[in-house]
Amino acid sequence: MKKRITTVVMSIVSILAIGQTNYYVSPTGSNTNNGSISAPWLHIQYGLDQLSSGDTLNLETGTYNEKIQIPGNGIVLRNKIGNSPIIDATGWAGQESIVEIYDVSNFTIDGIELQNNIMPDAQGIVVGNNCQNITIKNCIIHDIHFSANASDPVTENTNAQGIIVYGTDGTNSITNLNIINNELYNCRLGYSEGIAVNGNVDGFEVSGNLVHDITNIGLDFIGFEDTSPTPANDQARNGLVKNNTTYNCISSYATSGGIYVDGGKSIIIE
Repeated sequence: MKKRITTVVMSIVSILAIGQTNYYVSPTGSNTNNGSISAPWLHIQYGLDQLSSGDTLNLETGTYNEKIQIPGNGIVLRNKIGNSPIIDATGWAGQESIVEIYDVSNFTIDGIELQNNIMPDAQGIVVGNNCQNITIKNCIIHDIHFSANASDPVTENTNAQGIIVYGTDGTNSITNLNIINNELYNCRLGYSEGIAVNGNVDGFEVSGNLVHDITNIGLDFIGFEDTSPTPANDQARNGLVKNNTTYNCISSYATSGGIYVDGGKSIIIE
């Protein structure tokens, strides 16, 4: 019996291993390569578009200048172990977010630096529509600004966001959202926030993040801004917010603070 059980377990492990593949991207790679560790691809988006559920795309150290749209379910985008990749938005116009996560499930982004997105409504990472099991962890996000000129006037229409989650579906909630161990700093956000969870989001954890030296609220959990078309679902809820550090989240033009619950409900903060 023991031998039979061992055989079954080994078979299951083998099946799982077949379905999980690591691929690689490098600034010195080529999209004609096969994406292996010895023959990495050049572009992140190209690599993502080749993945299947269960695959991981590992980024080598370097600076990548490209917008990222997550194409499917069950994938991981991360730094190659020991590497420090940067996605830099310098020179962009009209693209708003560096990383877009829309209508996908079981996705993780881990250990990537995002920087220099400077335009109206600039965003580091946006999560939206119908998403489940999304994890954003160990990322560094900085220099996300609504304008290149620090002296530009601020109105309710001047906004930028480090990480923003929009639960826009009327029925299907964003669930099992995890924003963990990220750092966000040096952002001019106008009337928006460093990390915000807004609308139809039911079940989330925001923990271990460091948010500092930004021009408005650090962490915000929002409801009733007509983000979701169903009023009863239009609020971030059932969340755990713990072990975060915020400082110098200061606005001269609006009420600001480190952590703000603005219409959310059933949220534990500790």
